[in-house]
Amino acid sequence: MKRIIRLLTSFVSCLLVTVCAQPIVSQTAAGKNDPITGTAVDNQQLQKEAALTAAFLTRKYEGDANLEKSLTRFYYSRSMELKKAWADYHGTDQLDKQITSILQRYDSVENKMLFVVKGNVFLNKQLAALNAIKPLSAKDIHALQTAFLRLCRENTDKSYADYFNDVLHFIVKDTTYYAVLYKGEIQQQSRFNAIQGVNVLAHKYQVTKEAMKEIALLINSKERSVSVINYAFPTYTGYKDSLMKKAVNYYDSLISLALKRDGTFAYTSKFSIAIKNRLSLNLRSGQVDTLLERAYALEKMQAEFMVKNPLGKFDGAPFEAEHITALLSEDQYLKLLGIINRPQAEKWSYGDWDELVKRGMSAELDSAKTVREFLLYNISRLVARDRYADDKIRQNAEIKVVDNNMPAALRRLKSVRRRPETTEKAAETPVPGTIKW
Repeated sequence: MKRIIRLLTSFVSCLLVTVCAQPIVSQTAAGKNDPITGTAVDNQQLQKEAALTAAFLTRKYEGDANLEKSLTRFYYSRSMELKKAWADYHGTDQLDKQITSILQRYDSVENKMLFVVKGNVFLNKQLAALNAIKPLSAKDIHALQTAFLRLCRENTDKSYADYFNDVLHFIVKDTTYYAVLYKGEIQQQSRFNAIQGVNVLAHKYQVTKEAMKEIALLINSKERSVSVINYAFPTYTGYKDSLMKKAVNYYDSLISLALKRDGTFAYTSKFSIAIKNRLSLNLRSGQVDTLLERAYALEKMQAEFMVKNPLGKFDGAPFEAEHITALLSEDQYLKLLGIINRPQAEKWSYGDWDELVKRGMSAELDSAKTVREFLLYNISRLVARDRYADDKIRQNAEIKVVDNNMPAALRRLKSVRRRPETTEKAAETPVPGTIKW
């Protein structure tokens, strides 16, 4: 505190040097009949008024005796110059001009001086707030005081907050302070960015609700760290870039691990899809762990393959076939194949319904019920194909069982496809070029 008062007094004294050319005349030196200084009683009254004003301002703005002395000199000097101008130019055309010139000169300096003095109060509050967060070093305190008061003295165009932010960002590098000082702004900005990040990941990787809880917390922490760094270092510096990379890489690695635990891998496999659907497959934790190991191994194999064959296409099917059936029960594996083949089955089912409508064969059918029947049939057929891909005899037998239970509407549609001349609309309506069994 003593140091800042000394700085404040020094800055005020520098301002006073530029204006207080008229020395203070003591009441004992003043001649009773002196036309300039007036009587000793007059001077004493002026000095008393100046002292009262200085004392009030010193107490108000937390100054010391030296500041009070400087302010007293300033206000007394102004009064004496006005008095001298009155004595010199009273009764002439120059009086108003001289009085106006003196007042403008002193008012200008007074505004700058009081701006510095008031800034001292603001500065004390800001330093107290910073020390409450974490004690500042003596070096940083001195640097903040000196830089802040110098800016206040040199220019009054900006606010105290602007000046303090300027010197704070230049001197204090510890992000702990900014995390607290800009808590509200950081929370608002990081929340906005986090919501966007969560939506992007959820849509891009089809993240499960369970995994999204953990990932959302990580994204929010990442965006908060980024916001803190941006508030601490508004402009680009090498140090800021280094901090930003460390923070982003740290949280991105944690988010990547969380995504993998949710079944999101660079190479999509039966292992990763099973992990993604662990709840519907009712997988045990041990099964999930083993599936993760296999998914990691397959991803590594794919990465090594691409290094050697940049333009090649990696096939992980043999590795999947070797391990997947040993990791899942028969029911789990069949359900997994159903999940994998559902998108294709849906495409075919809706395509078949659209064809029924175009051919005029849907009048007595319920669209939702019919599409569900088609979907169940198509999924069952695809599952049978994939489950017994390594046993063609068993595969054909299972597919035949599925075909024996083909929905009636689909059977009629297939019949029309084979004999398009049996219906007038069939001859007029082109059949979509989708692959059919």
